[in-house]
Amino acid sequence: MVLVVGVVVPAAFDAFGGGRTPGRRLTGLQLVMEDGATVSLVPAAVRNIVRIVDFLPSLYSVGAIAVLVTPRHQRLGDLAAGTLVVRSIGARSSAGLVVPGAVRPAASDDLLLDAEARARVAAELARRLEPVVSGPDRTGGDEAFLEQVLAAREARAR
Repeated sequence: MVLVVGVVVPAAFDAFGGGRTPGRRLTGLQLVMEDGATVSLVPAAVRNIVRIVDFLPSLYSVGAIAVLVTPRHQRLGDLAAGTLVVRSIGARSSAGLVVPGAVRPAASDDLLLDAEARARVAAELARRLEPVVSGPDRTGGDEAFLEQVLAAREARAR
């Protein structure tokens, strides 16, 4: 019975529920493969079998340490299965705030901003960056300007 509740049911939600357990669905989170693909049954099963090790010695101590020390905040089950827990586009946090941005790893340092706060932050960043970058302009608005700056930076890094 413990195996069914602790491994089979979560693996089934992961593999057949779009990577969303009821808890993840409520919090706007989703389990995906490291490349962003949908999780299939084998990685879902591996992730949930390794949950037993994550739980050791008690209360997910090993898993919590792994989340704190890995760059993408993965527990051992995620590392073994090649999965990530991400925040979904346009998801709402439990506080009702819209989570801006694309699907990305959900980290303990996620910044959740409502539309007004997001606009203020974008305006301030754009104001500071505009004098030191060339190319992008602000005719499309502050966020569009920041997206152009980021795209230009990423293109140079390739």
